[in-house]
Amino acid sequence: MNFLKNTLLLLVITSCFSCSKSSSSSSSSNTGYLKINVDGKDFETTTLNIAGTGGSPNLSSCNSKDQFKQHHTLIENSTFFVQVGLVHYENQVDFGNPSPGNFDIYTLVDYFNNNYCYKNLTFDIEYEDKATNKSYELKTGGTHKITSITKLSSDNASTTYAVEATFTGTYKLVGGTKTSTLNGSYRTFIRVFK
Repeated sequence: MNFLKNTLLLLVITSCFSCSKSSSSSSSSNTGYLKINVDGKDFETTTLNIAGTGGSPNLSSCNSKDQFKQHHTLIENSTFFVQVGLVHYENQVDFGNPSPGNFDIYTLVDYFNNNYCYKNLTFDIEYEDKATNKSYELKTGGTHKITSITKLSSDNASTTYAVEATFTGTYKLVGGTKTSTLNGSYRTFIRVFK
């Protein structure tokens, strides 16, 4: 009877440890994703995205704050090309401690045509129609809602965050009348310097 009790106790302890191990590893996962719906069709890609790589310092310095555009990934087929990025303030003093909420969404066309000044956590999208080789611009106010900003790690030099969000918008082909609806969600990683 003691043997049976000890075996059951061992099984209970083992199952508790495996439960906590699996939940902890999924919350610190380094897998990003991009899910989009283009005119009613779903597309998805997952990426191993390393914060601070696969991006570039941002072109806009109109607010005198260092910015970094973290390229996330792209989705492409025979009719369209979509690449997204998240522009964020590069230094912790400027980045602050933002809370989930609504943030700007812009296309590269909007940036160049309107001399847009990127703000912290602006969602940047490049959307191209491959049949015409023309880009889409945001036709009406799109939405970019960050649902989670999670601190993953920190050292003396930087802090890494996971950012999850949803987005939607109606886009118009530059120089044409064709419109397209694009919406989706993503998870990406950013690095902010201390």
